[in-house]
Order: sequence, then structure tokens, then C-alpha cells
Amino acid sequence: MIKKPLIVMLISLISDIIFAISHQSQSILKKVVKFKKSLLTILVIFLSFETFANSLSIQVSAYDDEHIVSAFGTTNITEEFTVEAEMDSTGYLALGAGYGDILGQWYVEGFVNYGRADLIDIYDLGGMTATSLTEKFTIFYLGYHQWRRTKGLPAAIGFNIFDSREWKNTLGISYEPINWLEISISTSHDRLLSGHWLIADVENDNVNSQDLTLKYKSKWGAPFVRYRTGEYRVRPGEPITKDNTVELGLSFSF
Repeated sequence: MIKKPLIVMLISLISDIIFAISHQSQSILKKVVKFKKSLLTILVIFLSFETFANSLSIQVSAYDDEHIVSAFGTTNITEEFTVEAEMDSTGYLALGAGYGDILGQWYVEGFVNYGRADLIDIYDLGGMTATSLTEKFTIFYLGYHQWRRTKGLPAAIGFNIFDSREWKNTLGISYEPINWLEISISTSHDRLLSGHWLIADVENDNVNSQDLTLKYKSKWGAPFVRYRTGEYRVRPGEPITKDNTVELGLSFSF
């Protein structure tokens, strides 16, 4: 079991690193206060998950001079059936369930998610698969359909400006050159199937992005750093951005 004081210390270290990188911001003091409050809120929920979750992770995303703190928890109901929860400092909250099993040389999983942000409800239906090419190389694919529905005042007056559909695809490969280091590279292609032209985030309906992730694997946890470039949503409730993103995070298994 991971010691809570250690988790607090490590997450505090992440926040200090993030703001050391962005120390030239004009409103740094206000951002530090806001960030620390968001981090504390996520941290309290994160630690409360520890009593029943099989795996936990927390990450900080930095883009467009902003910082978003996110927490994720997964519980294994059975060996095949899992329940997941996530939330972030923008107010996004999501619950999901998945069922996965080994079919020959492949792991295959189907899942469904429901998330809610300030002005939209988000529904996901899809699946993922992965297989080991060698002892050190693993390939994986993730594909799902996403429905985004307007809620709140815009929906009440019939102005469903945020309604849209997206088909998301990610293909990646991970490599473990040594037993404590994992390197992952992935490329994503998202097809914007529908949406309101007034809030179009990009000119092209085909959106592409790439990720590079370095993860240090140890007995106490797995800190990671991820660099993302292209066109993508930093978080499900956020608009599509073209800004490069750096994410720092920690994941734990119990």
C-alpha cells in the first residue's frame, strides 16, 4: 500500500516543477493560488479513492498558460469487469465501465463512459485491443464514438450549439528497453462527424495529434511525462487546441 504522505509529497513536487517552468507569467501569484486549490481538491478525492481503487493516477496538464489537474481511479469488480471514475479541476466528471478478456494473443476490451462538463454531456462507446510483439514491444489500438450534447441554458432555449459527434482513433506502440523504463509513442486521428459551424475549433474535419510518453516504473509508483502535439482536446470538456502540451503525472497500482 502506498503511503499517503509520500503521495502528497510527490504531487506537491509536481506542482512546484510546473510553476517553476512557468515563472515568467504576469499573474503568477493568482495562478499559483488557483492551481493549489484545484490540486488540493483533486488530491482529497484522490486519496479517498484509495480505500477501494485498484489503480489511481493524477496528472497536471500545462497548455496555453493554463494548468489542469486530473485524477483517475479504476476498480476491478471481477477479473474482466472494471469501473472507472475521473475528474479534473475544470469541473469535468466522468464514470465508465469496461469488460475485457484475452482472445488468443490479444487483449480486447469494450467500454462505455458518461461525462459532464459545464455546458455539455459527453457519451463514449468503443473498445481497445493490445498485443505483445516481443517481450519488450507492445502495440495497442483505441477506437470509440463520442456524442457531445448541449445542456444548461443554451439547451433550454433550443440553442444546441455544442452538439457534435466525433469518431476517435489511436494507434500506438510501447517499448521497455529496461525493466524500469517504458517509452510509448502514439498517433491519433479524430474524425469530426458533425458540429455547429459557429464554434468550429478547427477548419478541417480530420484532426491529428501525436504523443510521446516516458514512464519510470518502480515499486512505489510510476511517474511519467507526456508531450503532445497536433490538434486535440487536452481534456474531454475542453475545445480542440493546436498548442503543444506537457503533462506530468503519477500512477499507482494496489
